[in-house]
Amino acid sequence: MGNFLIFEMWSAHSKQPAIEKFLVNFPSHRAGRIFIAMAVTKVISPRSKKVSYRARVRIKGYPDLSKTFARKTDALRWDAQMQARVQQNKLPNIFRANKKTLTDVLPHYAEDIFQRLKDSHNRLKQLYYWEKAIGLIPLQELNPQQIKLILLDLANSKTYSTANRYLAALSAALTYATNELNWLHSNPCLKIRRFKEPRGRTRFLTDKELHQLICSCKALKRYPEILPIVLLAVTTGMRRGEILGLRWGQISFTQSRIELLETKNGDARSVPLVEPASSLFVGLGMF
Repeated sequence: MGNFLIFEMWSAHSKQPAIEKFLVNFPSHRAGRIFIAMAVTKVISPRSKKVSYRARVRIKGYPDLSKTFARKTDALRWDAQMQARVQQNKLPNIFRANKKTLTDVLPHYAEDIFQRLKDSHNRLKQLYYWEKAIGLIPLQELNPQQIKLILLDLANSKTYSTANRYLAALSAALTYATNELNWLHSNPCLKIRRFKEPRGRTRFLTDKELHQLICSCKALKRYPEILPIVLLAVTTGMRRGEILGLRWGQISFTQSRIELLETKNGDARSVPLVEPASSLFVGLGMF
């Protein structure tokens, strides 16, 4: 098939970019039963008038593979490289991964990402839920509608906030499959709107409730560590992970402060150490 031009200009009032397609050396390969086509497209933004060039590879039965360049020559070079790889039967991973599933992704994701997470236990629980639900479906067949239906069932049995956390966990794994493994063309979770979460309720314990809570903790003789954990939570507002990861070197009894080096947002901060938690820690006999 020879060189030719195709023009598709959008209306001047359209929000869509003006598109000028020119198919250069547009071959139609037949590798076995696979139909392969390639093209380079010129795209003009309606607002900024900025011009870019999108090279695209299409293989029947697979998602499109495309890449955008600022220069036409770079787009044509990439297109030529893809043609050469097709002719050499060296297709990119995205075209070889049509049978890969979420179950295949998770071992790679766990090995590479889990050690960096502050709360890997919850992430593991969330991903196990998704593996049971969609673990055997090929990644290329996953779509936002499938995931949304499962998410709605989850939201009916749990809170909207919890459902959003589960969706975020799946999205992180599929983003890894897209960017790191190149097994997925795009992440379908990015097209799903999160649930609107209700505002949290601010409530303080009464003196009577606090007394009952402390008495209940003291009654748990098999778990003596529960009392300092609860007192720190009540008197400082520290998060669970911050309390469980606390070390003696972070506590200054002379300044009555606790230094938190690793927090949820990554910024270090300090909190006051007040009664009755202060006396309890001193009474533990470590100082």
